[in-house]
Amino acid sequence: MPSSQGSYAHLTDGRPIYFFEEGVGPPFLYVHASTDSADGARGMFETLGDRFRCIALDRMGYHRSGTLDRVTTLAEQVEAMAVVHRACTSDPAWVFGHSAGGNWAVAYALAHPDQVCGLVLMEPALYSVFPAGDRSPGVAAMIETVGPLFRAGRLHEAVAQFMGVLRPELTPEALEELAAESLAPDWRPVWESVATEQPLVVSWCPTLAEWARLTQPALVMEGDRTGEVLRAVAARVSELLPCGELATLEGLDHLAPWNAPGIVAQRIIEFIERVVASESEGSSENEQ
Repeated sequence: MPSSQGSYAHLTDGRPIYFFEEGVGPPFLYVHASTDSADGARGMFETLGDRFRCIALDRMGYHRSGTLDRVTTLAEQVEAMAVVHRACTSDPAWVFGHSAGGNWAVAYALAHPDQVCGLVLMEPALYSVFPAGDRSPGVAAMIETVGPLFRAGRLHEAVAQFMGVLRPELTPEALEELAAESLAPDWRPVWESVATEQPLVVSWCPTLAEWARLTQPALVMEGDRTGEVLRAVAARVSELLPCGELATLEGLDHLAPWNAPGIVAQRIIEFIERVVASESEGSSENEQ
């Protein structure tokens, strides 16, 4: 497998967006989660790189792509993905999104449908997929408490509440300690980046009409050890995607792309190979 090479693409305003690519084959674009970076893809790429031209970027406002001092916009997140995609290839890509990266993967497929072969989403953070009258306490807390706290710059409180939704088994004291650890000097810049997108993460979701337009093959993955909030979102997203299916990763949780990258990558390969075989069979039947 060819070694990865880091480079930069540029937005229309000149802002650089970092990415790297490795492997040979159909394009596969990795969109990282909050608190992560392009480097989080490397474990999965060890398996995927034998079959795909793997591309990963530092999203807008993260790490080598520079920081923001305001809440991000949907348009700039999509543009960052688009300029990286175009810098690497003109071919349509399979697009993978982890957590909040799944939100932007969906947005990218809506904005550039001809450039997306299919979607693979690992527990996307599309909390607003549930209407106001049909939200669990955890989902409501993400939308009504966590997002506004991040927007207000109340970082410690926001991180504690954020962790509390994802890990409801923790005591208030444990959450306070975890928030303090998360905001230690080495990690604080990462959470400052998270703060620039969480208000949009928790509030944006496709409309029903937009969901109906997402006709690409789509795999939504969940871990059976993930908390109920993200699993409920994953199940609902898989139902709304016209060609969506839900896969449960046994013994894994929200961190599966980092902690078990080979297992996640193999599940993705199996899905894509099945889709390609089905499409090839359909094309053959239409030619007869």
